[in-house]
Amino acid sequence: MGCVDSREETQSTSQSAESKKPEPQLIGEYLYSLTEKSLGFDKILSRELDNLFHRYSYASEISEENFKKVSIKLKIDLSTVAVFFDQFKEKSANGMKLAMYNTIKLSTLGILLGKCDEMEKARMLFRNYDPDTEQILRIETVIAMIRDILFVCLEAIPKYAVVLYPDDTKLKSQSNRLCSLQKSVSVHFVLIMLKKRQFITYEQFLQCFSDEEIRILLNPEVLRKHCVDIGFKLRRVECSTSASPITPESAQIKGSSIDKNFRRASTTL
Repeated sequence: MGCVDSREETQSTSQSAESKKPEPQLIGEYLYSLTEKSLGFDKILSRELDNLFHRYSYASEISEENFKKVSIKLKIDLSTVAVFFDQFKEKSANGMKLAMYNTIKLSTLGILLGKCDEMEKARMLFRNYDPDTEQILRIETVIAMIRDILFVCLEAIPKYAVVLYPDDTKLKSQSNRLCSLQKSVSVHFVLIMLKKRQFITYEQFLQCFSDEEIRILLNPEVLRKHCVDIGFKLRRVECSTSASPITPESAQIKGSSIDKNFRRASTTL
């Protein structure tokens, strides 16, 4: 099934390129961009958004009452965007959403969508995941950061786009596809960022963003396109071998400390 889908997608992509139309997997991007703009964060400095979320936070959580104060400061009508921000609420052990918002994820959202140059975004991301100012991020923290970035760009925005544009028949399937890519591509980015290190310092973290592929993490639109491409390549590799499906986990990090931390982190999802 996967191989057939891959061949069909290759043919479809080729035809689209020839006709100079958007590739099939990118048709929804215009709506995703509109969805991001509907939040109004692109008119606010990332620094201001980050400070605001942390100011009304306690123990990395924001209460319903405090989030209402944040929305007033940001001039956001919660009655129209509540379904989007509900995705940032914490979950209990039984999977039920609690009335507390995840400050770290919200700050990541603000950093990515707010006004700021790339290197300042990188600096803010590091500080967002280094609350104790240790000047290092350990493996499990890097994994959490990458997953939060992917959550914002591949799940929260696409799912909200489906809510805003319910009549688009292709958007839902495309959004589901983006959401399904999170685990595999998270390994991909963690490997590039950490290499074989057990942790990354502030200086090393900033140096990572000289790599074009790491800089992609700061641009939601480019990141979505790139993740679709990574997913397609992984499926193509699976089709070319008779062995068990190849994933970044099995091909590159099985048994490593990164692998163990991924497994540990997965139990909390």
